[in-house]
Amino acid sequence: MQSFYRANLAAMAIIAVSSSAGLGAANPLLGTWKVENLGAQRNSDGFDYCSANPAFTFTLKSEIMFGPASPGQPAPQGKNDVTYLVSGNTIYVSSSPRFVDAPKYTMLGPNEMQAGQIGNCRYERQ
Repeated sequence: MQSFYRANLAAMAIIAVSSSAGLGAANPLLGTWKVENLGAQRNSDGFDYCSANPAFTFTLKSEIMFGPASPGQPAPQGKNDVTYLVSGNTIYVSSSPRFVDAPKYTMLGPNEMQAGQIGNCRYERQ
């Protein structure tokens, strides 16, 4: 029964995103973002999760995640087709038809956001 409700909630969320986009609702996450204070945000286990994903680019239908660059090598990147769910200052980004466990990004201002994944890293718009 719980999966039935989750499926319906996901379907309503996709409809809400489609309806909002049709009405001209803006997605404040779109654009290119770079981590603030690279190397300065370590978790209690000593690992700097923010350095593992130092940059993101969000377009209307995709997310590009950048890894750390190596000397003489460009930053590796991965691209996913995604759907967004914008709820106030929170944006969920899903590469599947559902938003259950989707990564969450919180807008802290027009040019600053916080990734809700491990590390809760803060990013600045570029």
